[in-house]
Amino acid sequence: MLVRSKVIYLVLWAAIISYSLPAVGQIITNDAPPSNTTTINRNRSDDKQLFLLLNVGLATPAGIFASNNILEDEAVYAKTGLNISVNVGRTFNRFLGITATGGFISQNTRMEEIVDNYNRFGPPGTFILDYDYSGMRFAYAAGGLLVTLPATDKFSIDIKLQGGVALGIDRELTLKVEELSVIRLEKYGKASGIAFLPDLGVNLRLLVTDNFTMNFFTDFVMANFKFNDVTYFENGVALGTYDYELRMRNINVGIGAGWSFK
Repeated sequence: MLVRSKVIYLVLWAAIISYSLPAVGQIITNDAPPSNTTTINRNRSDDKQLFLLLNVGLATPAGIFASNNILEDEAVYAKTGLNISVNVGRTFNRFLGITATGGFISQNTRMEEIVDNYNRFGPPGTFILDYDYSGMRFAYAAGGLLVTLPATDKFSIDIKLQGGVALGIDRELTLKVEELSVIRLEKYGKASGIAFLPDLGVNLRLLVTDNFTMNFFTDFVMANFKFNDVTYFENGVALGTYDYELRMRNINVGIGAGWSFK
C-alpha cells in the first residue's frame, strides 16, 4: 500500500512538472530581449527619407531693399509681400542629405513714401501728382546641402544651405509730374534680369501621420539684379535708355504641408 502511494505521488509530481514546463518556457521567452526588432530600430531604414513640401508665407524685406533713406540712391522702399515655395529634400543617413527649392515672391513698394519724399526734398517747383505701379516679381530655384537634426521620431529640424538663380522683374512705373505748372507723363519701362541667389533656411518638420507632414519655415534669400537698357518715355515718346541695380533682400517666414516617403 505504501509503495503504491509513493508511485501515485511520483506520477502526480511528474504530471505537474511536465504541465508546468511550457509555462516556464513561455515566461523565459517573454522576458528575453527581442533580437531582431531592437536591432532594426537602432539601425533604422527610415533614416533615408524623401520629403516634399508646399509652403506659403510672407516675404519681409530687409536692408537696402526695405530702406526709405533719401540719401541712399538704391533704397527700394519694399513692402512685405507674398512668398510661395516648393521644397524637396532627400536624406541619405540620419543627418545629411540634399535639398532643392523653387519659389515665387510678389512685392510692391511704399510708393506713398517715395512720392512724399520726392515732393518734400526733390527739385524745387517739381511735384509728383499721381503714379501707377504694380510692383516686383521674383522667381528662383536653388539647391544644396541639407543638415537634419532629428529631435524626436516625429519632429526634425532641417538646415538648408542652398545656391541658385533668380529672375527679377520690375514692372512699369508711370508718374504724372508737374514742373513749374507744366504737367508731363513719365514712364519707366519694364525691367528684367537674372542674378545669383544664395538661400539660407530652416525647416521645422512635424510628422503628423505616417506620411503627412506639417512644416514651419524661414528662409533668407538675396540677389543683386542689374537691369540694363530700360526705356524711358516722356509723354509717350521714347527718349532713351538707362541702367540701374536692384538689391533684393527678403526673409521668408510661413507654414507648409506635404508628404514624407521612406
